Amino acid sequence: MMLITVPPGAQSEPHVHPVQGMNYIVEGAVESQYAGYPLQHYNAGDSYIDLAQVTHEVFRNPSNTQPLKFIVAFKIKKGVAFKQSVLPPSP
Repeated sequence: MMLITVPPGAQSEPHVHPVQGMNYIVEGAVESQYAGYPLQHYNAGDSYIDLAQVTHEVFRNPSNTQPLKFIVAFKIKKGVAFKQSVLPPSP
């Protein structure tokens, strides 16, 4: 389990998760979208699943003033990162 704080307006580069993760939004809101899925919006008190091996194209704190705080729980082998970079497609 990890408690993560994301500053206002911050967003992540596209990435993948090697295993599923269970997220619980403690404070603020998040916009999240996986390849092939619609954009989702979650608020404090909501929970959702991070998909495994699907590109997480959008993950951002849509607020310009409030941080996002969430807890993510996952089971993964020691030494393996839960968030892994995705290289952009070649031109």
